[in-house]
Amino acid sequence: MRLLAFVAAIGLTFVSTSYGQEQTSSIQLDDAKDISILDRFHGSLVLEYSTNTQNYSSEQKSESVATYIAPSVDLGKDWTVSALFGFSDERRSPDPVRATNTKVSLSIPKIALNEKLSLGNKANGYAPTNEKQRIDESYRGSAELESKLKLATRILRAPFETYYQIGGRQNFHQFDRSHNGVQNEKYRVTHTIGVSVEPIKKLTMSISGTFQQGISYFNRVREKYSATESLGVAVLSNLSVEIGHTNGDNAFGPDGKTSNISIYDKRTSQYFGNLNFSF
Repeated sequence: MRLLAFVAAIGLTFVSTSYGQEQTSSIQLDDAKDISILDRFHGSLVLEYSTNTQNYSSEQKSESVATYIAPSVDLGKDWTVSALFGFSDERRSPDPVRATNTKVSLSIPKIALNEKLSLGNKANGYAPTNEKQRIDESYRGSAELESKLKLATRILRAPFETYYQIGGRQNFHQFDRSHNGVQNEKYRVTHTIGVSVEPIKKLTMSISGTFQQGISYFNRVREKYSATESLGVAVLSNLSVEIGHTNGDNAFGPDGKTSNISIYDKRTSQYFGNLNFSF
């Protein structure tokens, strides 16, 4: 709880004074009256396919296809309102196509610490548009603050970026347990470190790692991790393709001490590919 309060305080401080792989829509306020709403509007459409390790039997095989849309409108002076919404289909599950939860974000103007180092801050809200989570977990939405410290430079003339991001989030539920008795998560603190490099023009290599601490309504702490490696290619100015691998699970074993963190695990690893169209 002390850690969460500390993170929230930092996030509020950053917000009062002044994006990772997620895509969002945005709107910005500007005094210039000659800029039309069409010029302010941007966004992207993402088609994604993911599957687990090929060695698994057909009963354990998982495949999913998802579509995400992330429109954006500039408000001006580097203020941005953004949104992310999509649909996901678990191909080997009898469940129907489901909507994802809807994310709405307000991005605050970045603080330039020097010519290479910047601090970005964002406030996010989540609406419970995923019916399964809304019913099974009585999920009612979330509020989140994020701060991202990014270093952009060049190494051997190749564009290079690295960042650290921290987020504090509060979830809202009607009940403190899910329908099957699992404790619902009330608070979450997420730490993410990422690196990306463009060794040749239009080719980007990225790796990132996330450590997540969740606190239930009964003050039980759950710690999870994920690790992602990807390769992206800009096919056209508004079209890119990305392939990669991700693995994530509980950060520690049943004893709560033994590390369970690994880059690859045949039980939990997923391979993915996506097509990103910007407009």
